[in-house]
Amino acid sequence: MRRNKRILFAALAMCGAALIFSPSTVFAQGNVSFEIQRAETLIAQGDYVEALATVRSAISKAPSDYRVRYYSGMALLGLQRFDEARTETELALSLAPEADKAGVQRLLDTIALQSVSLTAEADAEAALAAGLNGRAARLFAQAFEADKSKAKAGFKAVELYAGVLAQPEEAVKVLRLIERRATDPVERLQAAEKLKPLKSTIEKMVLSYLEAASNSVREKDVAKVKTTLEEAVLIAPNSTTLSMALVSYYSGIRDEDGLKFALSRLPAQGIDLHHGLYAVKPKPYWLEKPWFAQMVAGYRDKSYSDYYNSIAATPILTPFRDCEEVCPELTLLPSTFFVFDENSEGRKPVLTLQPIAIGRFEITYDQFNACTRDGACPKIDPRDFGRGKHAASFVSWNDANAYLAWLSKKTGKTYRLPLREEWVYAAQAGTPKTYITSNVINKSVAAVDGFKPWPQQVGSYPANEFGLHDMLGNVMEWTANCVSSRLVYQENSINTHRKVNSESCSQRVLLGGHYASPISDITGYRFWQKYIGEQTYDTGFRVVREF
Repeated sequence: MRRNKRILFAALAMCGAALIFSPSTVFAQGNVSFEIQRAETLIAQGDYVEALATVRSAISKAPSDYRVRYYSGMALLGLQRFDEARTETELALSLAPEADKAGVQRLLDTIALQSVSLTAEADAEAALAAGLNGRAARLFAQAFEADKSKAKAGFKAVELYAGVLAQPEEAVKVLRLIERRATDPVERLQAAEKLKPLKSTIEKMVLSYLEAASNSVREKDVAKVKTTLEEAVLIAPNSTTLSMALVSYYSGIRDEDGLKFALSRLPAQGIDLHHGLYAVKPKPYWLEKPWFAQMVAGYRDKSYSDYYNSIAATPILTPFRDCEEVCPELTLLPSTFFVFDENSEGRKPVLTLQPIAIGRFEITYDQFNACTRDGACPKIDPRDFGRGKHAASFVSWNDANAYLAWLSKKTGKTYRLPLREEWVYAAQAGTPKTYITSNVINKSVAAVDGFKPWPQQVGSYPANEFGLHDMLGNVMEWTANCVSSRLVYQENSINTHRKVNSESCSQRVLLGGHYASPISDITGYRFWQKYIGEQTYDTGFRVVREF
């Protein structure tokens, strides 16, 4: 009780100091000035009973003077008679001139906060005594939210959430709130220390926030994307995973202030600016912004500026389909292909051909099942690994080619599997990157490392600079290349394609890794091999269309 009195006194002192009566009010209603001055002095001394008696005497003389109602509310607050204090202060607010309403409103807000805080803490203790741990944790947290001097109530909530309730995510939320808002700096440091053992929980929370943001992107709910990212920053202000994802998401939804904020965070996270610049999309749009163009042009390595200028000069074509519904969405790639050699920092042209289009997404169950319904493809059993718009798995190389033959016949166009060289170029999107989406690969940019128990819906993760999704992780993707004693780059892609499909070959190359692949295995150069008839949980494909 003694501590509560000190808290109330501090709150009242703030309210009293905040309210400055306008000269017109004092002149017009000056007949109770002595009582008001005495009441203010008594409240400052903590003598709320005598202060209340004084203002009630003044009310009998000037019932319409809002100042006596105001101090009546302060005295009643000091006595913790919250309902009466609220009634008096609301009356003061209705009587106050416009110039003084803000000060009265502050008192009304203080009454509401103190009422909630004291009531919540008392109710929390009662709930705890009754064994209602969940309710007690919520009320302790509510008590701190209402009164930032009550960090001890917040820590009690943390203890319950992290302990008997086994809800570490809720513990993190309360600790972050204490770390930001507690009035005592020592308590803020204590919260920071308690967060250290919860690092893995925080990283999982970040990934959950990013998954929610991806869902909002698919739903085209930009406001929800922003809200989700803002919440994630509050929970994990120092997460490098989040820092790179912010660049991708804010640039993708074309939020200029958000992108500036995201890029400004990178140096403090130990992330080189060029990683952030590569993650920005769509680049031609952002290069029209003078501040971004200047950032790129001023970067220490001129090759980055050259790269952005070349990308800006490349026409960005709208994705297209050859038929509605069942046909995959395609993106046209430039005609000159380069593959970045893993042993060289320079660009190494490996083949040139006429333009091709590649699928923006991996083939889904819905799309493959359309071929099955037409009797041109075998039925694949997903075995609880997904349905609908999830990437189709348990697809053999033979199954993929049956689908491609059906799609070619249906559309009158030539569809096939990509060559390894084409796939790597599309995945790297013309940039010298070890990883496809960025040089920092993590679970926020791809379904990898077993974070998800099965392949995800296509497009659940950010696209690369060519607008292609899920080039890493999710499912491994079949290519046309045959596995032999050594893989040789061919100069002409059309001849290469005809050669690999005409020769007898029992094993084919797969690229990109899958949802359970370790992050260390996910690069644009690593390849896997399987027999052409194998149907496994981790294999799928995307299409290439020739012109």
